[in-house]
Amino acid sequence: MHIHRADALHVRAGMPFRLPTLHIRVLDDGAIPVVVLVGEVDLDDVDKLTACLRRLTGTVIVDLAAVTFLGSTGLAAFVTTRKRLREGGGDLLLRSPSDLVRRVLEVTGLDVMVIGRATADGRPTRV
Repeated sequence: MHIHRADALHVRAGMPFRLPTLHIRVLDDGAIPVVVLVGEVDLDDVDKLTACLRRLTGTVIVDLAAVTFLGSTGLAAFVTTRKRLREGGGDLLLRSPSDLVRRVLEVTGLDVMVIGRATADGRPTRV
């Protein structure tokens, strides 16, 4: 017996077809902007992430503490953004990944972008 009815695509009646899996917030009140990501960084939402990162310049910190999945499209967005920022004298730094996300970064060699916690004024401290 099923309590909720779903169609062949497992979408319940009255529910949106695709729920957002990534939420982005930019904290730009310190010396360095911090992009806080919550949820899954995957193919469905990478365009939203890329558009957000494209607007930023200088050094940017991306907080990954609440990221539950990091796919190849998200990794590519980070690499592309880091290259662009470094050409302008800045950098892209990844902060506080979960163990799962840290492992993805290690396997791909992108763990060199990971920093420790940021100081109160937003400046990164390397570990």
